[in-house]
Amino acid sequence: MFDFETYWDDSGTHEGAAIAVAACYVATSEQWKEFVRNWDEARSEEGFDVFHMADFMAKAELGIKPYCDWSREKKRHVYFRLASIINARARFGWIFGVPVAAFNRHAPDRFRKELSSDPFIFAVQTVLALIAEWRARYAAGKAVQYVFEDRRGMAKIRQLWELFKEWPEGAEMCGTLPNSPDGLTFQSPRVIKPLQAADILAWNGHAHLRGQIAHDPKEKPPSAKPYLDVLWDRRPLRVGLMTEIQVKEAFEKFQKEEEEKGKRPYLLPSRMLKALAKAADKK
Repeated sequence: MFDFETYWDDSGTHEGAAIAVAACYVATSEQWKEFVRNWDEARSEEGFDVFHMADFMAKAELGIKPYCDWSREKKRHVYFRLASIINARARFGWIFGVPVAAFNRHAPDRFRKELSSDPFIFAVQTVLALIAEWRARYAAGKAVQYVFEDRRGMAKIRQLWELFKEWPEGAEMCGTLPNSPDGLTFQSPRVIKPLQAADILAWNGHAHLRGQIAHDPKEKPPSAKPYLDVLWDRRPLRVGLMTEIQVKEAFEKFQKEEEEKGKRPYLLPSRMLKALAKAADKK
């Protein structure tokens, strides 16, 4: 049913996180089938079940099997084997991060209520816009499936898709965004192996962007560490980050445009447009 499939994960959505990250990979359905074949071979030969980057990177004394029993050399070997599978099968990847405190400080309440409820949803919407640009150039007219992990907290993604359904007919928020829930599904990474690739991308993206946020502006920004670099160096991977200043300026621009034009600087679904019009008539 779908020509392309995108697999998503997040990082930094836990309490106290400094930055929220959304990440995903896209490839043809045929390439993902080959990915699963390669991944299952690696699982069988290397001795792991479900690869989770946080468990893989945990200290050995925490006792997380099988990683706590692996030597440093074994861990590097397995990781780079998995990275080579990802690089061979994924067509393109995206990582985007938003500072949590900056978003909470500068995003207007109405924007959070109407469009992006939190930094993670804002990051997802940004990646969707980047995918829309990619689709326009390389996959115009092709059907795309959006696959997220089936776990707690994903209700916000369902709400986002419902928002797309209510967009005015013919309108596009940021290019060709999905306008039907048929392209959205939630699955277990234990069953759907490409979600494990998205987990690797999100974890490494978060570690890198967290370092970018924390570094002293007077010093040279830290370079990507090997576990991300192997996925990024000369690879079709786009990594983006909004700084505190950029978040502040973006929402100041939104408010200025609204004051000048007398309407929201972003599209609203039909339901919200009617509610605003009704409220205006009562005044």
